[in-house]
Amino acid sequence: MFRAKFMEGLKTAFDSKVLEFPGRTASLEILSEFRKMTRDLWSKDWVVYSKPPFSGPETVLEYMARYTHRVVISNYRIKACEGGKVTFSYRDRKKETTEETTLDVVEFIRRFLLHLVPRNFMRIRHFGLFANLCKKKNIALCLKLLGTESKESGAARSVEEIMLDLTGNDIRCCP
Repeated sequence: MFRAKFMEGLKTAFDSKVLEFPGRTASLEILSEFRKMTRDLWSKDWVVYSKPPFSGPETVLEYMARYTHRVVISNYRIKACEGGKVTFSYRDRKKETTEETTLDVVEFIRRFLLHLVPRNFMRIRHFGLFANLCKKKNIALCLKLLGTESKESGAARSVEEIMLDLTGNDIRCCP
């Protein structure tokens, strides 16, 4: 599905002349080159590589939670915007500190745009195990495979209780 969406976007960009081919003038040459490139891309296997998490499911849950419902950067993190430079704060997770950096406005916007979801793509919360279409069935199957609890006992517990059991964090309390 990713390959089809990517190739559709590439063709749309090519058709609307968003893509530039510097130094080439013959449009027939460009068209045949583009067709050859797309044939090559379609002929390759596109495989998403993923591996088990090093620190367990709690770490994955924490990591994913930071990205599924948030905006790219919150306003309070932007400290200054003057003289063609943007200063913003970020958290250095290795050092466990909050630091500031200043970037040229063009570089800041480039980095900002890297985090936007392309048109016709959906945020991660709509896909996978917890996709609305198959959430109940998948959760029941996971519980059965894990042998942890039945669907009935899981339904009686609140989301807050389940998260507290899984992560040890009370999501009702602001950290």
